[in-house]
Amino acid sequence: SLLLLKNNFTIKILKAPFDILAKKDSKVLLIKILEDANSISIETMNEMKKLSKSISASPLIISQKAGFRLQDNIVYQRYGINTINFATFQTSFFHPLFITSNKSGFIIKIIGKKLKQLRENNGLSLASLGLKLSASSRMVSKYESEDSNISLNRALKLEKILGPEIFKQIDLLTSDLSDIFYDTFSD
Repeated sequence: SLLLLKNNFTIKILKAPFDILAKKDSKVLLIKILEDANSISIETMNEMKKLSKSISASPLIISQKAGFRLQDNIVYQRYGINTINFATFQTSFFHPLFITSNKSGFIIKIIGKKLKQLRENNGLSLASLGLKLSASSRMVSKYESEDSNISLNRALKLEKILGPEIFKQIDLLTSDLSDIFYDTFSD
């Protein structure tokens, strides 16, 4: 909580389902701190999401592990709620976060329009960029037509070619809670 105060948040210590409510300007963050993110029940998760949605807040889980040690500077999801370790939480105040984890590995979201603009500004065809990325021109076209996820390995190649501005930053202070409830079969 000292870190939040140093970054101009007003905080309040809460009881279940959240541990800390932090507010800065119009942004509200509801934080749950756990040793293992896997220890939270689906019912508690649904409560957290419902409360967050009702007060226009972003839920966040800070945990050291989720059955495995959470890596630094990676945003994981636990039933649709951003989940990070404490080191990532500290870093997020000073450096942007870009990498998320899903079942296929580490990914980064591409800003399609920016990718197309920079590819064209650099005089690259779809095919030539695809060749540099080990991807088809059709895949590059797909990346450009929508905001897509790309593997970390391919993102690193793309960053060397076009720079980091094509990647969407993860904002821990905003969450999409449109699908707020999960049943016991979802993860």
